[in-house]
Amino acid sequence: MTQIERREMKDAIERAETIDEPDDLRVDRIMDRPLTSVAMNLSIWLSAVSLVSLVALGGCSSPSPTPDKTRVADTARVEPAAAKKSGIGEATLFLMADLNGVLRPCGCTVDLQKGGFDRLIPYLKAQRKRYPGSELLHAGPMFYEDASVDAKKKAQRERQVEVAADLIAKTGVAVAGATAVDEVASGGKLVDLAARAKIQITAANLELGPDGRSGSVPRYVLREVGGIRVGIFALASAVEGGVVKVSDPDAAAQSVIASLTGESDVVVLLSGLGLRETKRLVRRVEGIHFALAGGMGEHPAWSDEAELVGGTRVMQFHREGRYLGRLTVRLTGDGARELVDASAVSDGELALLDERIARLESAVAEASRSKDPASSEVKSLSHHLASVKDERRRLGGKLVVVPTDRSSFSFTQTPLNWDLPQEPSVVELMKVFDEELARINVANAGTLPAPKPGQAVYVGTEACFECHEETREFWRTNEHAGAWATLEKLGKTFDAECVSCHVTGYGEAGGALVGQTKGRENVQCESCHGPGSLHAEEGDVDKLVTKAVQSTCVGCHNEHHSPTFAFGTYRERLLVPGHGKPLK
Repeated sequence: MTQIERREMKDAIERAETIDEPDDLRVDRIMDRPLTSVAMNLSIWLSAVSLVSLVALGGCSSPSPTPDKTRVADTARVEPAAAKKSGIGEATLFLMADLNGVLRPCGCTVDLQKGGFDRLIPYLKAQRKRYPGSELLHAGPMFYEDASVDAKKKAQRERQVEVAADLIAKTGVAVAGATAVDEVASGGKLVDLAARAKIQITAANLELGPDGRSGSVPRYVLREVGGIRVGIFALASAVEGGVVKVSDPDAAAQSVIASLTGESDVVVLLSGLGLRETKRLVRRVEGIHFALAGGMGEHPAWSDEAELVGGTRVMQFHREGRYLGRLTVRLTGDGARELVDASAVSDGELALLDERIARLESAVAEASRSKDPASSEVKSLSHHLASVKDERRRLGGKLVVVPTDRSSFSFTQTPLNWDLPQEPSVVELMKVFDEELARINVANAGTLPAPKPGQAVYVGTEACFECHEETREFWRTNEHAGAWATLEKLGKTFDAECVSCHVTGYGEAGGALVGQTKGRENVQCESCHGPGSLHAEEGDVDKLVTKAVQSTCVGCHNEHHSPTFAFGTYRERLLVPGHGKPLK
C-alpha cells in the first residue's frame, strides 16, 4: 500500500469515527485531501472501518515502515546504491532558499513581516505530523548574505551564524547546498558550521579550502523518502576572494546525473546559481526533475508555480526564510519521466487558513476600536489579514484530480506571516542574542570621526526647531520620528544591521554609532538635509540640502528593507505647509 493510500484510509477511518462530531471539531481531524476521490464517499468510510475491525479480530499487524535511508556519495568514487530499486511511493520535501544566517527577517514594512526561526520551527513541527518521514532541503547561502563582511559588523556576524547554526539544528535541515559565499565569508569554516547545524552539505562543483576538508563534502546525497530514492546535488556560483575552487556547473551536473542513473528515482538540484543561470543550466542538462533556485541576492521573487523549464520543474523562493515550500512527489511505478502537476492544497490546510482569517479579523476589529487606524499595529494586522485571505483565495481555487495510475507532484509555498504562533524557547534564545549585541557591538563601535576645519556636523532636531517651530509638530507625528521606538520595541537598539537606518548621521561627525545615539535617535531633519551646524550658525540656506534627492533615501529605503518604496510618492507625503510648502 502506498503512502497516499494509507493516508486515504486514515482519513476515511477518522471521518467515519467522527461523523457525529460538530464540523468545527471534525475539520481538525482531516489529515489531507487525497489526490483521488476514493475516500470521499460513505461506502469507503464504512468499508475502511470494517477492514480495521477484521484486522483487529484476526490479530494481524501492519508491517513497520522502513526507516529512511541515507547514503552519501564519496567525492572520489561512486559506491553501490544502499537502497533497493523502488519507483513506487510518495515523498514530501520541504524547501527553503537563501536563509543567509538571518534569525528573523527585517520587518521594516508590513509586507516584509514574514519568517523567522521562532515561527518556522513550530510551523514545521505541525507540518511534519501531517507528512511523516518528510525532509527539509535548502539551496543557496545558508549562513551569510555575501562573501565579504563589513569589518564593523564582523563580530556580530560571527556570533550570529553560531546562533543560526544552533537554530538550524533545531529546525532539522536534512541536506543543504554548500556555497562559496558561506565558505569565504566564514573564513573557511563552512564544514564546522554545518556540523554544528547538524546538516549534510553537498556540492558537485565546489572545492573548499587547502586543508583537504573537501572530502567531507560529497558530490551528491541519496535519501530514501517515502519509498522513493531521491538523489540530491548542489551547484555553487563563484565569488571573488577566498581559497575556493568552483568548477564548470554543466560538467559537474552531467557527471552527477550519470552517477545517479539507476540509483535514484527523482533527482533534485539545490542551485546556488540564481534563477536565470539555473534556468539556463536545466535547459542544457537533462535528467534533473526538480531545481530549487537559490543565490537570488537582492532580487528575490517567490512563486507558487513549479515552472517547467526544459524537462525540469524550477522553484524559486524569497530570501531569509520568509516562505516555506512543500513538494510532494507520488510515483506509481511508471517512474518520474512524466509527472502530472497535481498541485493542490488539502481540506485541513484550507481549514487552518479559515481559522487564521477569523482570528485576524477579530484582532483587526479590536485594534481599530482602541487605536488609530493609521497606527503601525493596525496596518500590520490588516496586511496579514489581506495576505492570508489572498493565500486562501489562491489555494482554494486549485482543484485537481489525477488518475491513480499516473505519477504526479504537487508544489505550494506558504508565507510564514507574523501572525503564526511562535516557539517561546526560540524567542528567548533570540532575545539573549540581542542582549549579547550590546556587549559585542559597543566594544567594536569605535569612535566618531573628528570634523575637518570648516566641515558641517550634525546638531540634532532641537537646534533646527529653534527657528523652524512650524515643522516640529509635523515631524513629531511623522513615522520618521518613531524610528528609534521601533527598535526599542523589538530589542534591536544594539543591532549593527538595524541602528544605522534608525538614527541620524550614523558614523559621521556629530552623528551616531551603536551605543552612542543620544540626541540622534530617529530619522531627523538632517537625515535628508545634511549636517546643519553651519546653517544653524549662519542661517545660510546654501549650507543645507534644501531639496532631498532619491540617492539620500535609498540608502535605507531599498529593495532589502522597503521593496515598495517609490521616491516621488513618498516625497510628496512629506511636503506640507511649513515643510516644503508655504504656510497658509
